This record gives sequence, structure tokens and C-alpha cells, in this order.
Amino acid sequence: MSMIHRITNFWKINGATSSPKFIFRKPEDVFDYPAALEINKARLANLDTLGIAFRGKSVIDIGCGIGHLAGYFTAKNCPVLCVDGRKENIRILKSRYPQLPARVIDIERSSLRGLKKFDIVFCYGLLYHTENPALVLERMCKLCKDILLIETVICDYDKPLVRFEEETTAVNQSLTTLACRPTINFIRLKLEKSGFRYLYTPKILPDYPDFKFKFKNNLEFSDKEALHRKIFIAAKSKIRAKGIMPL
Repeated sequence: MSMIHRITNFWKINGATSSPKFIFRKPEDVFDYPAALEINKARLANLDTLGIAFRGKSVIDIGCGIGHLAGYFTAKNCPVLCVDGRKENIRILKSRYPQLPARVIDIERSSLRGLKKFDIVFCYGLLYHTENPALVLERMCKLCKDILLIETVICDYDKPLVRFEEETTAVNQSLTTLACRPTINFIRLKLEKSGFRYLYTPKILPDYPDFKFKFKNNLEFSDKEALHRKIFIAAKSKIRAKGIMPL
């Protein structure tokens, strides 16, 4: 592992509280940082392994940042709406990707009145930065007609619970400084109670250290090298796709 990656992992594991504040002054500093681009590359490559028929489906990208992941869906002729809780992120997104519809919406607090339902709700890297994950999951489920794709940092424990952590207000962190690390079974339970009976995860993990942790049931959300991330694919009806398996 390179020195840059070791330093980056140290910052991530500590919720960005240990990094010098001047480094992450602007959204570009965070979202264009080499480690951020590297995990996005792994995320996008992994989406291609799922075998899910995305083409032409309507998509809402919740917690879109400055829009780096939305292009995956627009390339498949999907109408995409990007939403993020920070005005500055949306401003930069619109300057870089002017063709993308984008709105400032905090999925935890903003009114969702006027938003239609989408075939696919896509939420990668946001849930663990919220302080009320049950509410966020419920609101995402209400916006979803078909498939919900979630990637989040999780707490390593076999019971349905949530660990809370303090974060900074950096542009890729919590809006309130209070954040969560839910367990897999917490997310499973909430999705099932919201009508998403069929839960899956990728057969092939993204090629990035955060996804390759070993379960120890120790209530941790990271180890010395990386955070613990998990991908959830939820649906109201069975999905037949070669690259997914039951959660």
C-alpha cells in the first residue's frame, strides 16, 4: 500500500477528523482526491458485474456529491435526477455536468413533495453520514418503484443495531456532525419492513479494500487498513441477474 493510501485510510477510518482542515476546503478537494476516484472506479466496475437490466430506467442518485457516478446511468439512456444536501456540491455538479438535472435535497430533512417515484433509487456512500438511518431508508423506499441500490459503511455485528459516531462537517461528511454505522441486519430489517422482500448483494466484490473485510462480530466499522463497506440490492419482486446473490 502506498503512502498516499495509508494516509487516506487513516483519515477515512477516523471520520476525516484527523485530516488537516485545509486539505478538504472545497468539494473538489474531496471528490477528486485520488482515493475517492479509485473507489468510484471500483464501484462503477462492480455495477457492470451485477447483470441487472438498468437501461432506460428512471434513476434518482441520492447523495450524489458532484455527480461522478451518475454518468453510469446516463450512458444507459436512464433519465437521472441527482440530489444532494449541500448547495456547493450541486453548484459544481451543474458546472461539470450541465446536462444532468440536479436539486439540493437533504434526504433526511427536506420535503419530498413533488418528487415522483423512480424505477431505481441509487444511494452510494451516503447512509452512514446520516443521523437517522431508519428514516432515510424509509424515505428512499417511498421513492422507489423497483430496485434500491445502497452502499454504506456498516458496523460489524450480527444484531440489528446502529452505532453512532461524530463526524466533521467536511463536504463529504455528515450535515450535522452526527453520523451512523448501521449493522447489516438493521438495514435488512428496515428494508423488509418497508416492503422490499428480496434482498441481494453482489457475487463479486468491488476491487477496493473497504469491501474485503472479514466479519468478526466486534462492533467495529473499520480496521487498520480500511472501512467496512457493504452493498445492498433491494427489490419488491425477484431479480433474475447473474451477478447477484441473496444477502
